[in-house]
Amino acid sequence: YPEAYMNRGRSLATIGGAENLKKAVADYTRAIELQPEYAEAYHHRGYALNIQKDYAAALEDFDKCISLQPNNAHSHFGRGYALSNLGYQSEPQAARDERLRDALESFDEAVRCDPNHSDAHHDRGVILGQLGKRKEALEALNRALELDPTKAKVMFSKALTLCSRAPGYPLE
Repeated sequence: YPEAYMNRGRSLATIGGAENLKKAVADYTRAIELQPEYAEAYHHRGYALNIQKDYAAALEDFDKCISLQPNNAHSHFGRGYALSNLGYQSEPQAARDERLRDALESFDEAVRCDPNHSDAHHDRGVILGQLGKRKEALEALNRALELDPTKAKVMFSKALTLCSRAPGYPLE
């Protein structure tokens, strides 16, 4: 029963904590073993792996989920988040910019699938700012604020963008 593993995994992930996330990943993995085309299990495992900062593994899961459910806005968002954090500090600027452009494409796709996905608009704005596209970044951040005017992280990102002269500030 793959659904039983999914339910327990979601419960453990909701409770949180490193040990519970580890158990949740194991449950999602078992659900996938039982039903290899279980898109939701790939999505939830990818989400848990993002929290654990295992961005490379999360990226693989989001790619698999997207191959099964191309219009899954949340998986496009998770993919963008993983890409935007993968190797952030350790790669040369040109490689980082290329990866950020890939992340931007994922956030764009998330917004296409769900125009009201405020987190996708936010992270899209952050990436545009990192790529030096300040005007477009502010437009995306303003849209995120229209969708959810109470999100402090969006206000903070907008303030950083308004104050920045050079691209580059991390999502975390």
